[in-house]
Amino acid sequence: MTFRRCPARNRSTRDFAVCLAAAAADPAVAAEIRQAAAEAERDEVAPLFEFRNLGRPLPAHWTTLVNGAAFGTDYRTRTAVAASNVFVNRHRETKYYFQDLDLHGRRLEGSREYQVTFPPGALPPAKGFWSLTLYDERHALPLATGGKVAVGSRDSGLRYGADGSLTIIVSREAVATATDGDTSSNRIVAPNGVFSLYLRIYWPDESALDGTWTPPPCTRSPPRCSKPAPEQDRSSLRQTQESRRLRRASGIPSLTLRACMNVPIKAPGVSRGIEPAGYGWAGRDPVAYGVHRESRRSRSGLV
Repeated sequence: MTFRRCPARNRSTRDFAVCLAAAAADPAVAAEIRQAAAEAERDEVAPLFEFRNLGRPLPAHWTTLVNGAAFGTDYRTRTAVAASNVFVNRHRETKYYFQDLDLHGRRLEGSREYQVTFPPGALPPAKGFWSLTLYDERHALPLATGGKVAVGSRDSGLRYGADGSLTIIVSREAVATATDGDTSSNRIVAPNGVFSLYLRIYWPDESALDGTWTPPPCTRSPPRCSKPAPEQDRSSLRQTQESRRLRRASGIPSLTLRACMNVPIKAPGVSRGIEPAGYGWAGRDPVAYGVHRESRRSRSGLV
């Protein structure tokens, strides 16, 4: 096997050699080169670690590679892969898709629940197999999540919808719904902190290679309903709601209404039911005091 030298690469190598020679001869040039290298690492290389800055952008914030293991003079993508992946196969052997964000561009994080739903007839087009894997902020498999960090076509227990769709759930907590039942086989366990999703299609179909097929969005699930409140809490809530309803209907300020209802008003920092000296009605809303006085006179038959 013979390897042909790349003319552009040869020119870059020569230019780099000239810079090193100039730096060796002049300390000022060496300092400029070191500063430029540090700025390039900070501004150009470091952002390439994030999957969202890697390769070609796709709908719903996914990105993909189109020249894996065949970069040529695409040094930027070569650097990005070395920084974030270390190794990738050739394009026609394995198709890669990367995701850092949800449908609305928010960073994926373990405190939220997400869903990736493949519509009927639109599973990843693999002649071999496919897998969806979760990686933590280090782009490593998360430690001690207590569950699976990947699902794929080789999993025999995946649960499909009645229409043939497939929903993958990414969450830190176990999920079960009345319609779908136990979805643990479709669940990837999220870690604490931010994470990324990585879809691989081994021996991809032509629809993946030409871009006809792209992955569905990663959507954030709505908050789930909390547990019903205890009976005493519900009773307190009903009283509060009734008080607010009466206040809105009468137009009377809250303090006045409480006085009309003969509800004691608790002073700050004082135990319930104990009113300190100097904190009687004289220190309260005069309108409330007047209403309370009239209410007492009415009850006593004086008016």
